[in-house]
Amino acid sequence: GRLGAAGVERTDRDLPGGFVFGGVALVVLTAAVVPGVFAGDMGGAQRAVLAAGVGVFGVLFVTVAARIVGIVGVSSQPTSGITLVTLLATASVFAAAGWVGPGAQAGVLTVGTIVAVAASKAGDISQDLKTGWLVGATPARQQLGQLIGAAFACWAVAATVMLLGEAYEFGSKEIPAPQATLMKTIIEGVLAGALPWDLVLTGAGLSLGA
Repeated sequence: GRLGAAGVERTDRDLPGGFVFGGVALVVLTAAVVPGVFAGDMGGAQRAVLAAGVGVFGVLFVTVAARIVGIVGVSSQPTSGITLVTLLATASVFAAAGWVGPGAQAGVLTVGTIVAVAASKAGDISQDLKTGWLVGATPARQQLGQLIGAAFACWAVAATVMLLGEAYEFGSKEIPAPQATLMKTIIEGVLAGALPWDLVLTGAGLSLGA
């Protein structure tokens, strides 16, 4: 391959690290200071906690998802588990702070949504980069293309979900949404102090043991 200005092979050239970290910082900062990013009409302190959750769990689980999908394949994408852990942790912080109303539930769900989308996208990009490596593509160009595609595709996906919600009722026979119902149950259980933590911890222990 051709060497770039920094002496790096074209097939080894990624987007600059500063660009990546700057993008993450911009997302977290925007979520923390702009009202309305998180559902539930959150106050400044609540937005700061939620934004911190997005930053911590987003970076952690994006790495996990990309690694697993890159090695094993997209069938091993642990999106549901990632989302549940994010919801449990964020809701626990909110419960400890006494933020337990309906608005708090919506805010916590937004964090889970952002992290789930980030992890899913990480798995997709990991597969694409692996394919690009096989055919000799330039990773930096692939990554830039992924950013452009995601910036436009997110609106189409959001519109589709909204239209489905208007045409049918989520949780109905047409759209049963079992995972969404599970997430709702977990958030309500943690904030209400009624979640069976013994069962949750038992399941976590079994997962670690396996």
